Amino acid sequence: MSVSNTNQNIAKNSTYLYIRLLISMVIGLYISRVVLEELGVTNYGLYALVGGFVLMFNILTGAFSGTASRFITYAIGIGDAENLTKTIVTIINLMIIVSIFTFIIGSIAGPIVIDRYLNIPQGCYTAAVFVFYCSLFSFSMNLYSVPYQSIVIANEKMDFYAIMSIVETLAKLGLVYSLEYSPFQKLYYYAFGLAFISVIIRIIYGVYCNRHFPESKLKLILDKKITKEMSTFSFWIGAGTAIGVLKDQGTNIVINIFYGVVLNAAMGICSQIMNLLNSLSMNISLAISPQITKAYSAGNLQRSIKLTFISAKAQGFLMLFVMIPFLVELHYVLTLWLKSYPPYTLEFVFVGAIICLVHSVANAYSPLFLAIGRIRNLNIISMIINSLYVILCYVFYHQGAGVIICMELLLCVECFFMFFCYMTLKIQVGFPAVSFLKEVIVPMMIIGIIVFSITKEVRELFDESFMRLIICLITSSIILIPMVLLFGLNTKEKELVYDILNKIRHRYFIRNHN
Repeated sequence: MSVSNTNQNIAKNSTYLYIRLLISMVIGLYISRVVLEELGVTNYGLYALVGGFVLMFNILTGAFSGTASRFITYAIGIGDAENLTKTIVTIINLMIIVSIFTFIIGSIAGPIVIDRYLNIPQGCYTAAVFVFYCSLFSFSMNLYSVPYQSIVIANEKMDFYAIMSIVETLAKLGLVYSLEYSPFQKLYYYAFGLAFISVIIRIIYGVYCNRHFPESKLKLILDKKITKEMSTFSFWIGAGTAIGVLKDQGTNIVINIFYGVVLNAAMGICSQIMNLLNSLSMNISLAISPQITKAYSAGNLQRSIKLTFISAKAQGFLMLFVMIPFLVELHYVLTLWLKSYPPYTLEFVFVGAIICLVHSVANAYSPLFLAIGRIRNLNIISMIINSLYVILCYVFYHQGAGVIICMELLLCVECFFMFFCYMTLKIQVGFPAVSFLKEVIVPMMIIGIIVFSITKEVRELFDESFMRLIICLITSSIILIPMVLLFGLNTKEKELVYDILNKIRHRYFIRNHN
């Protein structure tokens, strides 16, 4: 496939993924509200408690998902059909074993934990155990689906991936609507329905992959070398994910110790917004990652580096497009959304959005690191830095530092880790770190500061209102887009953008007009 076609695939796949994100996000917010109304506070809390306990195992899903995607994509890039089949079948069989093992261990330990350690309302123990088993089964099925989702992503079939995500969301919406007519207790019906949906999704993925990718058909192969490499790789990805979760929970505990639950609420709102912003940039990374891995495994390091530059710019400038009007009108947006919010929410969210911008640019290195495969030392450093961060938060708060210090420290950590990772890539594969600083980071900082400053000045001309929010959005867009095209992209990147826009214009406007 030519470079032009692969670039077009990246743009097309990103579009599919953003459509998926928008639909899933809107319906997901609606589902949360309806489920609370239908189940009631007690049953909803019971499901959140027991189901949330199972969700802790999502560290496994994340670890195996990243590992499977990397190994399958790498094998596709090499172009050895026999090795690709052996890799995929080994991953599928390994996931079957892990899924069954997880379900058995969970089935034994779950009821004991529920009985001895969880505060379950009187008379709800049976319901809690039922919810647990349904949630555990759904988790096991999702774990078993990991290889098939990885095959779809590695082959860049993002249209099918997006459709399946939307189908799953719509199925959950249908389940929620049917709660009103449930012939059984609603909590039982809802938990069983989610487990049933996970089975259907798994079957569809399996049928699709077997039809379109013959190498995914199940065989009794478990290659020892691949299994060992995958186990090591998964361990370090899982360890990195786990320490990230512990960092977040540790920060919440430290805040709670010194300032109580009110500040925890502010931090919770900030975390919600940061997760949403990060998901915007992650879609671009998901679309580009397969190309970076394939190029590297095929020996085309320069192509991988070029795509890393493009990924960083695309994620960073998209983040600026969203966050500048949001930050300029932050007080109004939070008031519109929450009506009232805890103290320091504004400050937490403001710094949190800047952290998301840094993270979006830093996140571009991840696919290249995964393609290279040398992630152990990186994750060890990450564990040390995240542990020190929580300790520093405690020390600063103990010394009487301001409330916002935890977010300011996190921003410093993100900046340090970004530069550390790109310098590590420079040592490992000769990544042009200085060029990355000049071509990506410096222009993005300058453009962001200029657009933010102008938009903020325009805001002062009007009274706070929804119309002012729209004016700020239009102002930032009108200034940002030309500045990105003029100063943020090089000549080849501009040609790529114009080529994609011309193809869209020809496909959807000129052809339809004719």
